[in-house]
Amino acid sequence: MRYITITTWEIADGADYDVALRAIEEKRLPALKSFGASRVTVIRTSDRTSAAITEWPDKATRDAAELKIDQVRKSVHREDQTRMTGEMKGEITKRSLPTRPSPPDPDVPAWAPGGPGRGRRRRR
Repeated sequence: MRYITITTWEIADGADYDVALRAIEEKRLPALKSFGASRVTVIRTSDRTSAAITEWPDKATRDAAELKIDQVRKSVHREDQTRMTGEMKGEITKRSLPTRPSPPDPDVPAWAPGGPGRGRRRRR
């Protein structure tokens, strides 16, 4: 079952966010991929903070990479002027929620493509 880690990061006060992000993109992200991560998404959450969502094929792959990840975190911390502020991890229990059909658009006539009559059979 797929496994996710979500880490939160803060850059040093006065540090340039773009410079820190470039260091993360050049060193941390490739390292995570080389350790077996399927996908890494970085989200800027404020002027000085980010969250990284890392998807792994399974918990065993993530656990096997634990020591390597800690080494990268320690070495890159000095270079990109960031500190980790939190970490959450766990297995994906549901990939996505089912979507509901959208309500009819009142501005579209019933007879028009995409109108409220879409997909319905005409009564004869």
